[in-house]
Amino acid sequence: MIKKTFYILIILYLIVIIKFFTSNYNITYKIDGYNITEKATNDYIYIEITKENEIYNYMYNTKRKLFKKRVKNILAEEIDNITCIKPNIKGLDNYFMCNDNNEQISYDIIKKEDNSISTNDNFKYFNNLNENEHIYIWKYDGFYYLNKDNYKSINIFEKDRYSNDLMIKIDKYIIFPYYDSNYLFNNIIVLNMTNGKYETISSEYKISYDSYIAGNNKNNIYLFDNKEEKLYEINYKKNKIKLIGDAKKGYIKYTNRKKEKAELSEYTKNKVTYFNTEENYININENYYNYTLNKNIKTKFFSTNEITISDSHNNNIYFIYKDNLYKYQNSKSSIISHYFEFNFNKNNNIFVYNETR
Repeated sequence: MIKKTFYILIILYLIVIIKFFTSNYNITYKIDGYNITEKATNDYIYIEITKENEIYNYMYNTKRKLFKKRVKNILAEEIDNITCIKPNIKGLDNYFMCNDNNEQISYDIIKKEDNSISTNDNFKYFNNLNENEHIYIWKYDGFYYLNKDNYKSINIFEKDRYSNDLMIKIDKYIIFPYYDSNYLFNNIIVLNMTNGKYETISSEYKISYDSYIAGNNKNNIYLFDNKEEKLYEINYKKNKIKLIGDAKKGYIKYTNRKKEKAELSEYTKNKVTYFNTEENYININENYYNYTLNKNIKTKFFSTNEITISDSHNNNIYFIYKDNLYKYQNSKSSIISHYFEFNFNKNNNIFVYNETR
């Protein structure tokens, strides 16, 4: 009987220990005069730090660790009479967040440091990407390719092409015409975003720039030539271009990934679209990002709402403000690159591939 009771107590003890170290929790404690609220699940760690009227908000997309009370100490810094703090959280990214008149502000607004690895005043890379992130910035004759510790210039064309409206990103590929052709093109370029290498698909067809990409299905994209009223299927994996729609053949489209017959008028008047790619942009509303766990706390990124979102992945947002490209990740914004041309063109010139998608 004693042995049975002992085993039961051991099992209960193990259950308590496992629950303590693995289950979700919500605790409060004090460090260096600050009140800490710490919440954890299997998906995130959320830390809210308050002192009098100051409030700071940190959220990390990471699994909880064995121990609680992750904040060990807090470093405070005054910049132009604005209070900024950096909590020391073991195993997580420690960074400053600022508070000005009860408003939480990104540290990038308060203190900007030029730690770029480029000497070109027109373009700078600030080395704030990881090895899974691949970013391409359109530069009229090719791209700047950014990844982790370095960047390189990929020159594809001999002359500048200012409009890249026939360029599309699908998965890890950027697909676009060979823009050195003047009025018609018959070559398509497929660029692999993981390494910057590209191949050219040659075609017997002459396609007008007065065209648009209607959609995609599986490994195919569909391009409609307005001038010639022809529909082309481009297989970017097999490097093939087929004419699949004209006055003689008729036309097709895809609805819920099922092929259907289509009328010419649908392409010429309504501009048929049937894309299978999904864009899950996180909402940035009037310069603020609303946190998932406390919607009353907002972080001010910039003093105006001139933000152009380029792409997003999970809780990462890639956006342009003035002539800089930023990344928002885990309640922190960091500058990725400066490109003077962003002052004139912010649309369809940033392409992001994250290998953890």
